[in-house]
Amino acid sequence: MEEAANQEASLAEERVGIGAEIMLSAGKFVVVAPLKDSPAFKAGLKPQDEIVRVNEERVEGKSMTQLMQLLSGKKGTSIKMTVYRSSENRHVELHMKRDTIAMHTVSSDVYEVDDYSLGIVNISLFGEKTGEEWEKQTKALVERGIDGLVIDVRGNPGGYLYSVSTIIGTLL
Repeated sequence: MEEAANQEASLAEERVGIGAEIMLSAGKFVVVAPLKDSPAFKAGLKPQDEIVRVNEERVEGKSMTQLMQLLSGKKGTSIKMTVYRSSENRHVELHMKRDTIAMHTVSSDVYEVDDYSLGIVNISLFGEKTGEEWEKQTKALVERGIDGLVIDVRGNPGGYLYSVSTIIGTLL
């Protein structure tokens, strides 16, 4: 039940937290990337940082759910995080305040290659509003007069089937 609630929260349009994508790798919690302009980003959290402690509590041996519980809390509350930054071979202490994190799951860009205009749409996960974001982004690309479209779902962990269905429906 708890895992399902956490999964649902991770797919929500917005949530309160620090704004970082984290993965569990070889028993260590490693930052994939902080979300742009999030509390984690502003505090200086970097990709490849290994989370060691949250509010003085060691995270070694904990599950991803347990880590998420330590990182989540009420908006405006403070959090202290100790990370090991292997690129500098040292531990770094970061302070941040939890905030509302808007989850934008679709981004796009246009690349010009040999007089050919190519639209690239990245879908980071299939959340609550992904279908709406997809329609908005692709409409803007079509209005720009793209000649082709690439859909990038690399690293996408999945999500809501209805969001996938909405996107496929627009393609058919």
